[in-house]
Amino acid sequence: MRVMWMAAWLTALAASPCAAQEIEMTEGERQEARGLFEAGRSAFSEGRYEDALGYFERSYEISGLVELLYNIGHTADRIRRDARALEAFEQYLAARPDAPERAAVEARIAVLRRAVAEREAQAEREAQAARDAEPEGPVEPAAPSAEPAPEAGAGASPLGWIVLGGGAAAAVAGAILLGLAEASAAEVRDAPPGTPWRDVEGAYGQADTFAVVGAVLLGVGAAGVATGLVIALTEGGAEAEVAIRPGGAVVRGRF
Repeated sequence: MRVMWMAAWLTALAASPCAAQEIEMTEGERQEARGLFEAGRSAFSEGRYEDALGYFERSYEISGLVELLYNIGHTADRIRRDARALEAFEQYLAARPDAPERAAVEARIAVLRRAVAEREAQAEREAQAARDAEPEGPVEPAAPSAEPAPEAGAGASPLGWIVLGGGAAAAVAGAILLGLAEASAAEVRDAPPGTPWRDVEGAYGQADTFAVVGAVLLGVGAAGVATGLVIALTEGGAEAEVAIRPGGAVVRGRF
């Protein structure tokens, strides 16, 4: 659509009284309608399409000038107010069936009709989906379970799992220290012949310290894991016993 040509044409049209007017206007009303049209044209050229549409609509309300419907339709089309644009263009062609730009307006009307129909169909699909998601009748309360509720305290004890977790952490720390002890011992063993003792003395001391502390932590951790399992399982209804051995802990039980 030739917007700039349309604006110039309407400017000239608004500059003088027009026989096509559908509303009798006083001179003051004609001046107001003309001023609103000019404000709309300026807003449109500056890209302020919301403002432009408001000016054109008010000018049309005062003057009833059919040609303003073209401006309203085109401006509404710019801001995707498809329903308003379609209405304005259809009113324009109904009042001006011999309009010189009729072919262009009809082409745009076809596009707008498809857009409005698709939007209405989408809204109906969303409304139907919302209706389908709603329950058809009152929701019945759930029937009480025939099985008795578990007694308070039934199930695994949180304390047991806490002890188990702490034991596992201690065991991991012990394993890490034993690994460091082995690494330090290897540093001493693999030192080249003739290496001064002072160069490996620190590694030797670390190996000894890490080995002792790591062994203690590993034993304590294994005992903690076993104790935590016993607490958790026995309070959960199982029978279990623990045996501490040099290599760790062994849990035996019956569920």
